[in-house]
Amino acid sequence: MSDHQDSNQKIPSKSQSAKDDLAHLSAKLEAEKQARMPKPQKKQGGKALGMRIATDFIAGILFGIFSGYYLDKWLDSQPWGLIVMTILGFAGGIRNAMRTSEEFDKKMDNQ
Repeated sequence: MSDHQDSNQKIPSKSQSAKDDLAHLSAKLEAEKQARMPKPQKKQGGKALGMRIATDFIAGILFGIFSGYYLDKWLDSQPWGLIVMTILGFAGGIRNAMRTSEEFDKKMDNQ
């Protein structure tokens, strides 16, 4: 009978094997979840923010200049289209720069 008891101790029970399998699968699942999580984004530094604001501002002005120039050519109304569209481009550039600045402020308040 002692041989029978020794053999039972060497063979793991079904419940122990199931627990080991469950622990292994849980660890594997957790590792997969960690791998699929989005990576934290780097904080945007002051230099990058300044470049983005400057780009937004300049893009608005350039859009106004080019659209005004071609509007003048199309309507033969030099220089009024260029003047008006440059002013609107300037206003749009300021608006975009302000919006970018506000987004940055909101992000900083949330952190």
